[in-house]
Amino acid sequence: VHERRLTIDDVILRYFTNPKRIFHIQDQPETWAEIDLNKKYEINSKETFTKCGWTPFDGWNVTGMIRNVVLRGKVVYNDRKVLAERGFGKNLRNKKS
Repeated sequence: VHERRLTIDDVILRYFTNPKRIFHIQDQPETWAEIDLNKKYEINSKETFTKCGWTPFDGWNVTGMIRNVVLRGKVVYNDRKVLAERGFGKNLRNKKS
């Protein structure tokens, strides 16, 4: 979005609408993410939330950062900190709408 290669509608389509359709994910009340489209920062493997503990994007300077994630009415992520308790998520695999 920042480099004007995608519009905000393109991002919503690719990261929300299409995955929801492909994986048959139902609407989730009180669930959303807040993104700061202008925040610049450097990706650091030590600060990522991955099973393997690293990212091929380590050291990249990017624009746009997730600020908050609210899941079922509860803030589960805020400014680079996961706040949800282990087990709070739901397995949505194989659930058809």
